[in-house]
Amino acid sequence: MTHSPIPPTPVRAFRLSLLLALPLVFSACDSLDPDPQDVRRGFIERVVITQIPLTNPNSSPPGEGWDGGGAEDADVYFRLLGVNDSPDIINGEEDGVVAVGDASSTDGTFGGVGSADLPLVYTLDAATVPASEITVLDRTLRLEVKDDDSPGSTDDVMAVSQAFTLFDQIPSTLPNDRRVAFTVTNAAGTMTAQITVRYER
Repeated sequence: MTHSPIPPTPVRAFRLSLLLALPLVFSACDSLDPDPQDVRRGFIERVVITQIPLTNPNSSPPGEGWDGGGAEDADVYFRLLGVNDSPDIINGEEDGVVAVGDASSTDGTFGGVGSADLPLVYTLDAATVPASEITVLDRTLRLEVKDDDSPGSTDDVMAVSQAFTLFDQIPSTLPNDRRVAFTVTNAAGTMTAQITVRYER
């Protein structure tokens, strides 16, 4: 004796429709990875240092300039660091960074910086600073500001920002030029810098 197939009840039909819909839901979620803007890389185009400690807080006596004496006379450049200090990703002293407006600078360093010289503006062109293209957007980064000392001496670290990633700076909607500026600071609040990134697919 043959049996006719049992027609699905409304409840069974509803469960079946949910199962069929699940792959579509997961597929939609995958399309948002790594982020809703479909960003794959970021180009660091500009770093503006608006605040730095221009005297050495660890000098003896306190308040000495970074190069000794009481004057504010630091020669300032920056490095972009990964989660480990070495090797650095960008070394502003060596990698083609431009210290904007400092006619004496040939190496991305502002010379003899005092309070009146702030802010310090640095530009990075991907053609001359290839490392300004960051492809691992969730990589942990820090901005380090250093005083350039004489050859053979160890350059002083003036300040280091708290950790950040370029992924965390992506807004829910990118502007038309796909550029985003964000601010980083150090834990002591004595260093502030603005970083401009152009995001691309």
